[in-house]
Amino acid sequence: MKQLITVILFVLTLSGLSYAQDLNYRLCIKNKCSNTIVKDIFYTLQKGGSNYIPDTNGVTRLPEAGAYILRSASFSDVIELNFQDYKSYCDTLNADEIIECLEPTTRPRFIGFCCCDFTPCEGYKIDRFNNGQVRIESQFRNGIPIGKFKRYNQSGKLVEVTTYSKKGKKRKTVIC
Repeated sequence: MKQLITVILFVLTLSGLSYAQDLNYRLCIKNKCSNTIVKDIFYTLQKGGSNYIPDTNGVTRLPEAGAYILRSASFSDVIELNFQDYKSYCDTLNADEIIECLEPTTRPRFIGFCCCDFTPCEGYKIDRFNNGQVRIESQFRNGIPIGKFKRYNQSGKLVEVTTYSKKGKKRKTVIC
């Protein structure tokens, strides 16, 4: 009986140690238009050729500390995260405000750019990466770029300029 109690205490101690060694990550996304925050389950953390995805609660369990690359369907950023300690981490990042969209059900054949909950962009718009650098900059009319449509990388360098007519017809694209 004494040996059984010793074994049970040993197993409980080991399970407690493994729990203390958990490294968890959760990502939340802020919609800047509606000022709402939701948990993201459409992201991946990558390290050394392996991909780690969240469970249905949005929590990713990681095997070890170190540097991971974060990618999400909610934003264009590619973010390096560095986990030093075995604990739970949580980030809230901004969703892209301007996205390329196709709305076959509400507006057949509409292909353009949507802002704020999938409504066509209107007027002069600037979208930014989570680090504050400009991502997209353009004038829009009913979701269609007018004039110069500029894309930037996360460092703020201009990478592409596409020129559109006043009617929204693509004229030319220059890769910078």
